[in-house]
Amino acid sequence: MGKEALLKQFDTGRGNLRKVMEAVREEDADIQPAGFTNTIRWNLGHILTVCEQFVFGPRSEHLPAEYAAMFGNGTKPADWTTTPPTLEVLLTQLGEQDERVKALDTSNWGEKFPEPIALGKTYRLESQEELFLLSLFHEGTHLGFINALNKAIQGMK
Repeated sequence: MGKEALLKQFDTGRGNLRKVMEAVREEDADIQPAGFTNTIRWNLGHILTVCEQFVFGPRSEHLPAEYAAMFGNGTKPADWTTTPPTLEVLLTQLGEQDERVKALDTSNWGEKFPEPIALGKTYRLESQEELFLLSLFHEGTHLGFINALNKAIQGMK
């Protein structure tokens, strides 16, 4: 798959995320309705953090170090020990990440990793391109959670 196609999908997903986030108020970002395991703020931070890890590596220094503990896999707002970033900060960082992703050299993304990355017992990612595609799928999943959370929160009012 070419860089243009990858970035078109990335731009589409991020555009949809921004549109949904326009309707989210700061005071609603930390409400956790019954049946949900996280919040809108957590999902937005999780999208940002996981994309960073998938695309730029687990040692990327573009985001604050505490984001992995706040928004990484298996985390939840109930365990936060520091004040989370505002939605404005997260959205600004998302925009900065967008620019870094678009500037990437993707010419070697189809090359196989020396060792595949294991996800679970049977799924293996063999290239940076596959990892990026998984990131796109992951973002779409969490965008769905943000939509559902926002609808549930608005229904509570």
